Amino acid sequence: EVYVFSSIVIITFFVLIFQIPNLFKGKNYAYFRDYILTPYYFGTYIYLIFSYFRIKKLKGDDLRNDLLGRKLWLAFAFLHASFFRVFNIKNNPDFIGKEYTWNRNIKTAFLSLIVKFFFIPLLASWVINNIYHMYYLAHNVNLNFYEFNRILVDLLILIDTSVFAFSYTIESNKLGSSIKSVEPTFLGWAVCLACYPPFNSFSFTWIARLIPFQSHIHTGETAMMVITVLITMLWVIFVSATIALGSRASNLTNRGIVDKGPYRIVRHPAYISKNIIWLLKFLFFSSMSLGSLLG
Repeated sequence: EVYVFSSIVIITFFVLIFQIPNLFKGKNYAYFRDYILTPYYFGTYIYLIFSYFRIKKLKGDDLRNDLLGRKLWLAFAFLHASFFRVFNIKNNPDFIGKEYTWNRNIKTAFLSLIVKFFFIPLLASWVINNIYHMYYLAHNVNLNFYEFNRILVDLLILIDTSVFAFSYTIESNKLGSSIKSVEPTFLGWAVCLACYPPFNSFSFTWIARLIPFQSHIHTGETAMMVITVLITMLWVIFVSATIALGSRASNLTNRGIVDKGPYRIVRHPAYISKNIIWLLKFLFFSSMSLGSLLG
């Protein structure tokens, strides 16, 4: 009973945090706030309650193995055991083992929850935003080469963000999406967060101003169309890599050996594709500075 109560208290705490009016004021989180926040937490409560009654039936090794495979419950099990230790209360023997004192698995569980706390709202908002965007394009389409190309690229990005949103949200041994490790260093976290909203509005601006040079290569209309098609094909490769990863697309997931799709040819097809896209946009479209490209 204390176990499920402490879990609900923690979730309620995060609900209250999310209700702070300006926390999700930015456009990157608006859709998550407006469409997902309430059912997300309602669903979490339901998950906790049903999982509690299921876990309550487990004992000993069965209980330990089940908790070790679920980052959310492992974190709560640690807090539960810590509560009993701090107040010197006679504890259930299933919760006094070394698995529920601070260790590598507990640290990974908490770090993975923090990563999910940051990325799931962001990815969910991107998916919904892209759906609205595709709906708008479908009803306001002007059938020419560049407009058709734009719709195709936006559709590819919608597929990519949807797969990543699912893989970040769902962790399952059956799907091969278990989390084995999370970046443990402050520098690693700082570099990662600097690449995503809202932090990239500062970091990208700073590095763009550091080396503001922009390329101005002028080509004919035919050459620009060829370059545009090449960029679209690179987006196809990029998204095909995401599809090949499937439920293991999350950057937290232990992906193992992937040999499907573009991974049959090269180890990092998504990174190669995106870097070439940025290079082509820098050279021919003046869409970024040399500082941003090097960064």
